[in-house]
Amino acid sequence: MNKLFDFGNRYAKESTWKDFALVKFCLFSMGLAAGTQISAKHKKKQPEQQHAYLQQHTSRL
Repeated sequence: MNKLFDFGNRYAKESTWKDFALVKFCLFSMGLAAGTQISAKHKKKQPEQQHAYLQQHTSRL
């Protein structure tokens, strides 16, 4: 694990702000692409939708 941190520290010393901006942009793009692949069934619901969903599904209990 120390080797990984040493590698990260070495990369940070040799990099410029442009390198970090590019890494951040790529990570954001990957997250955005992954987020678009989440089905509607598994997406986080908005508070209004959660309330309606809970009322609908707990009335059967």
